[in-house]
Amino acid sequence: MMGKTDKFEQMVANAKDRKEKVEQKLEQVEKQLEENEEMLEIAEKYNNDLPDTAEEIEELYSILCWDNIAFCCSTDKPCPMRDYVLYIIGVTKDDFEEEKSEFGFELAGGRINVNK
Repeated sequence: MMGKTDKFEQMVANAKDRKEKVEQKLEQVEKQLEENEEMLEIAEKYNNDLPDTAEEIEELYSILCWDNIAFCCSTDKPCPMRDYVLYIIGVTKDDFEEEKSEFGFELAGGRINVNK
């Protein structure tokens, strides 16, 4: 049977574990906040001034999950960053879907005979 001292020591150990987990989570949240602030700065930069160099387009794309609009999900999945980048570069969601679909068929068509 556990004595009062043992129970107290176990409670202290549990509290230390919880504190460590909370501190780790806080670090993750702070890092995510910093990343979000950086993304917001980039988004605001191009809100009224379109990117016109490869470096600027690359910077704009850096707010996306995979750093390139070509790797983005279909528009049936919600993604405010993808939608914002499409808006900035002047591409509608319908045009984006059409281009993605055409590229997929072109890519496959170059490797297999789709006319059989």
